[in-house]
Formats: sequence, structure tokens, C-alpha cells
Amino acid sequence: MGSVLVTQNINSKNITNFSHNFIENKIYAFMSDNKQNTKELFNFFSNKSIKYHGKIFLNGNNIKKSKVKESICFIGADYEFVGTKSINSILRYMKRSYPKWDKILALSLLEQAKLNPKSRFSRLSKNQKNILISIITFASCADITIFEEPFEYCNAKLRYQLFTEIYQHHIKHKRCLIISTDRLNEITRYIDKMIFLNHGSILETFTPTYVDNNFIVLTGKKEVLISLLKNKTLKGQPIGLEELETIKDDEKEQELSAYLAANYQKDDIRLCQKYEIQTSKIPLDKLFIFLTLIKEKKNQENKELALSK
Repeated sequence: MGSVLVTQNINSKNITNFSHNFIENKIYAFMSDNKQNTKELFNFFSNKSIKYHGKIFLNGNNIKKSKVKESICFIGADYEFVGTKSINSILRYMKRSYPKWDKILALSLLEQAKLNPKSRFSRLSKNQKNILISIITFASCADITIFEEPFEYCNAKLRYQLFTEIYQHHIKHKRCLIISTDRLNEITRYIDKMIFLNHGSILETFTPTYVDNNFIVLTGKKEVLISLLKNKTLKGQPIGLEELETIKDDEKEQELSAYLAANYQKDDIRLCQKYEIQTSKIPLDKLFIFLTLIKEKKNQENKELALSK
């Protein structure tokens, strides 16, 4: 039996009206315009900070009165293990602190990341410390495991290998994973829900399936694509546009990528092919950027409207 985390109307200096339920066995991913805001939320989730208004419940009980370490593990990405001499001593600390700690899992991941358990923590590079914290957080096997920017500084190959290993373990031993990352595109296949934060409040929440079914990227000759969208030959509301200059047959051509909020079926895609328009999935980081820009533009317009009254 896993754990459930429920947050209701969380407000602080940097967080505004945050409410969300984190259900057992699901994987959630945060992307934010300010990483410190996400970290502040994670500190609230793990009861490391109580400087907020609102309510947080762990398995139906007020988190401030719960034995958090029995159910939740969050270790900040920049945490320093002061006074510890080696990785081995950190592993012993984790065993004392987290009842479901899995040493074999930790050692397996450390070996994959080429981290020697006998290494001194103080001599690890920034990248190695980040990897270590990500590994021991996962090996805590807490019902709710919270990562801040896991494996952020790894090379792409190692990051892929470690995330794959984590996901394979998650399939067999399910729990709730909460991840903050700027690399959503790399882990989309693993996550159940993504949460976009803007200025400390929820901008949008999506499942990957919803994004695939309701957003699309069209790319083609600029003048052709603009005309097709303007006269509604091609459906969809643009949320963002990107121009690109290409060279074809020694001549410059202006291409355009239109990021659309639209559900394209087979007939719509065939119509695009007729006009030599390419279709592709929208990258999640681009979706986040364009939705953020739309919100900021709307907020600015509202401010100007208020000042004009």
C-alpha cells in the first residue's frame, strides 16, 4: 500500500494557490520558470519547511503531525553532507533514516554511474554530487520519492541509462515519483502527468497523451503555411511561431514552424502532405515556453486595461 499526498490552496511568499493530489504509483514531472519555487514546494511536501498557508495531508493526516520520513524522501540537489567522510557513510545514514532503504539498489546505480562508495563526499564534483543525491533519493524507496533536477549534469547517455534503470525498477516496485526537471522531452515516455509552474502558480497540468492529441507542430514554406492557416484550410489556433531560413538548390527559403492547439486526424495530416507541410509532435519545453508567453502577454494586457480605466 502506497501513500497519497494532497495539497490544498498552498500560499507563501513565492507560491500562489497551489492545489494538487499526488496519487500512489504515478510519476509526476514539474517544469517551472523559477527552480527555487519548485524547491520551495518540495520542502513543503516533505515538511522541511512550514512557512506556508494552506493544508497538506499525507494519507489523510496533517503532514505537520505525520512521521514524514516513513513515507517521503526529498533531498535537495545542492544538499551538503557536512561531516561525512565517504559515500559509504552516507549510505549508512540513509539506512538509519529511511525504513525501506535498498542498499543493493543504491550500489547497483552507483556502479552504473562509476561512483566508488569509498570516495570522499567533499572531493566529488558538482556532477557527481548531483548523481549521488539522485541515486540515494531513489534508493530510499520511500512511498513518495521527490527528485530535484535528477542527473542534471550527466552526459545524455548516462542520464538515459539511469532514468531507464529507475523506470524499470518503478514498474516492478511502484510508488509515487515527483520530479522537477528542464528535460521533460527526455522523460516524457515515463511520466503520467506534467505540471507547469509560472510565477509560483499552476499554469497548466497535462498528461503526455493529452498533449499528443491536442497539440501539433506544422513546418513548411512560410508564405504557404501562413496562407493555409489564415484561410482555415488547415485547422488550429497557433500558440507560437518560429521562422527558419534554409538553403535549397542554392537558394534561400523562409520556412515556418507553427505550434498549434489542435487535434489532427489522418485526414488532416494527409491534407498537410498535399501542401508539403510536415507534421510533428510538440516538444514539451516549447509548449511550456509558448504557454508562459501567452499568459504573460495576457497579464500585461490586463494591467494596461486596468490602468486605462
